Amino acid sequence: MMYDDLGDESGEASVLDEVGKLIWVEGGEGAYDEALGFYERALLIRRRLGEEQTIAESLGSMATIHLKRGEITRAEATFREALQLRRQLSDPVGEILSLVGLGAVHHARGELKKAMEIWNQGLELAKKGGDRDLIAVFLNNIGETHLALGDLDAAALALGQ
Repeated sequence: MMYDDLGDESGEASVLDEVGKLIWVEGGEGAYDEALGFYERALLIRRRLGEEQTIAESLGSMATIHLKRGEITRAEATFREALQLRRQLSDPVGEILSLVGLGAVHHARGELKKAMEIWNQGLELAKKGGDRDLIAVFLNNIGETHLALGDLDAAALALGQ
């Protein structure tokens, strides 16, 4: 039986998200558009159900696709909505992931100092949480941004860490 046959809208939304992820990972022509369609359908269900945690997750996935498609303004708005929800829910990992994305938005715009500011906020949260993978993501992004700004010593320090 399918979730929609059972009337389990939450389960249906979860499946839509997973299918979106699968399509995105597999890639191919039109993959971003197709994956985004699944995420949008899941988000509609989740908004109707009021599931804030999963709404934030869907928004994060959608924002990443917007960013990869070069839709910077849409990506920023979507990351900001996800960040707001994640802060309201006291979801530090979700907040950190949203900050990774927001920094990337500013970096894509050429607002390197703003990107660095956001990534430094995220780095501090990641250090508090002890998440070594996310610490590494921030240090890499910060180091690459220092390189772009021509600050080789700071870049070497961040990338060396």
